[in-house]
Amino acid sequence: MTTEINSQNFPRAEITPLSDEFTMIDYPAFTYLHATTKTKHVSVDKGGRHLGKAGPGVAVAFPSIRHGMLHKHFGLGIFEKDDTHGNKAGDVYAYGKGACLTEGDQAKEVLVAAFIGDTVIYNGSRYVIEKTSNKNIKLVPA
Repeated sequence: MTTEINSQNFPRAEITPLSDEFTMIDYPAFTYLHATTKTKHVSVDKGGRHLGKAGPGVAVAFPSIRHGMLHKHFGLGIFEKDDTHGNKAGDVYAYGKGACLTEGDQAKEVLVAAFIGDTVIYNGSRYVIEKTSNKNIKLVPA
């Protein structure tokens, strides 16, 4: 499922094509950088930010009831050992990141973004972003 980047899908954002391969979706608090071709894959190794530090992550656009598409932020990690839920050491996982309001001004964040079905590069390997329940994602080796 690839979505067009236009004012109908992102009605409250300023959309700026940076090249034939990348487009910027700009909001007051966040700017999202999307690859706009299927042949260009972005690295998500430092694509997310948390507590002022860059870390593995990606913002994925999901349909909203009233606002076209909205991005949900995900952190990424790698299981260090096998667990009782069937996860194996070396498997990649994604987790939703929360948001909070702050009293003072904050620096604007720039995040790597993608759509369901896009391929991204994480830790040197290619993964396809797949949708799971409750607007969550998983990364599947490409």
